Amino acid sequence: MCGCGPCMKLVKAHGNVESARWVYFANRVGEQLKKEYPNVKLVIFAYIASQKPPVNIKANDNVAVQIVTLGIRRGRPYTDPKNKMANKFMQEIVSRWQKVCKNILIWDYVWGGHRLMTFPDQLLNLHNIRIFAKLGVQGFFPQENHAVGRMVYNQGCPFRSWLLARAMWDPEECGDGEALETTFCNEYFGPAAGPFVKQYYKYLRKVHWESGFVGMTSGGTLTRAPFEAPEVTAECIKIMLNALEAAKKEQNRTHIRRVEFEMLPVKFMAASDYGRVKKFLPEKKSARELIAEIRSFIRGKSKDVKTWTQYKRVHRTLNMVEGTGDITAEASREYGLGRASCAYDGNLATSWTPGLGIGWTMIDRGERQFISRITTVFHKMRYVRRATYSVEGSFDKKAWRVMIPKKVVTIPETLQQSGKVNDVYCFDDVTLAKDMEVRYIRTRIHKMERRLGSGEYGMQDAQHTEQYFNLKELPAVLLNSIVKE
Repeated sequence: MCGCGPCMKLVKAHGNVESARWVYFANRVGEQLKKEYPNVKLVIFAYIASQKPPVNIKANDNVAVQIVTLGIRRGRPYTDPKNKMANKFMQEIVSRWQKVCKNILIWDYVWGGHRLMTFPDQLLNLHNIRIFAKLGVQGFFPQENHAVGRMVYNQGCPFRSWLLARAMWDPEECGDGEALETTFCNEYFGPAAGPFVKQYYKYLRKVHWESGFVGMTSGGTLTRAPFEAPEVTAECIKIMLNALEAAKKEQNRTHIRRVEFEMLPVKFMAASDYGRVKKFLPEKKSARELIAEIRSFIRGKSKDVKTWTQYKRVHRTLNMVEGTGDITAEASREYGLGRASCAYDGNLATSWTPGLGIGWTMIDRGERQFISRITTVFHKMRYVRRATYSVEGSFDKKAWRVMIPKKVVTIPETLQQSGKVNDVYCFDDVTLAKDMEVRYIRTRIHKMERRLGSGEYGMQDAQHTEQYFNLKELPAVLLNSIVKE
């Protein structure tokens, strides 16, 4: 943003927020626009820097503001008392913008981001659309990302896409959404399989609402949600196997394929959390077998190379979780695909992240083992230049012993100036003074920092890419991260 004297004076005069200059600029453009196009409205965004509304200024009648629901929680309707972040958004952003501009539009992130698992309650969208309609909002745009790799349904689609269209036409006609859900399931999946798919949707919704869980965003869940519990995933698989069996008895190829499609997210969830889910599964399949089934289904839809390339993102996602199935790990918080197990799968393309802030990861080695060397990789230089961390071990997750005391790891200045942001990793390699016998190893990231344009360091969200134990030699890829004599 421009930092000249007149601009800063304008910003400070209207609440010291960036949106002031947006409204000021839109008003001036709108005045000229109105002369030639009197029925056209000029739309500006209330997004990131411009999200907070200005004061002491009003938008012209032909200016509209589209408010983006960035980062707010989606586990409960936006006005639900339990959803404190969304309540604050409605009061401090939406309500205040309505005092500045009479033409309010909403850009709502309804998609599920990086998670293939079905969103637990698609009917939440009905609540939110009604909320905005009653507030007099003039336009509602749901950002739907209904497919991963264009063709693999994500987060409860195509039901959600169909439901959103009905709700935007008339939210009051939709009732509580239950009847619409039943209609969709029976007509889309067939009269035999439809009731089972409906049971699957309803079961997830029941688990979710009874838990009171709020912490979901468009990027996924923040920490493991109750509806992602291993026994819940296993029950979902059981219900969907019944749906598939019913569809096969009906002998309708279209319905069979649609049910198989609907099962992909459930299988993916089981594979990505296999260490916890396996004992609950009705069919004793390994994580790799579940992933192989997903790949087989995708290949069946890929008739030529051009079509297959549309599934690249799905294959990359499957590659990410393929090595994590048998790893038992947990973390202070997880976000999207950033599972704790990703920090121990031997794959530098995967990593754990809490989504925001810092935290810890912990691996269960399965039995007591002697550890002599710990190599911890935080991330590429593009994302982090300096990290502060510590490592501790335990037999029982109750009494902990220090393995690596709190220390700061910095990428050497020579490498920081090299510009090889994708070739250099921030990592630490420690040989312990004395071998330590442990079962659980917990790594705590106290601070993670990136390099600012000024040359100073600024805070970054935690990233734990990989951790190796008792290496005999460093992986070749990390040798680029060492200053050679």
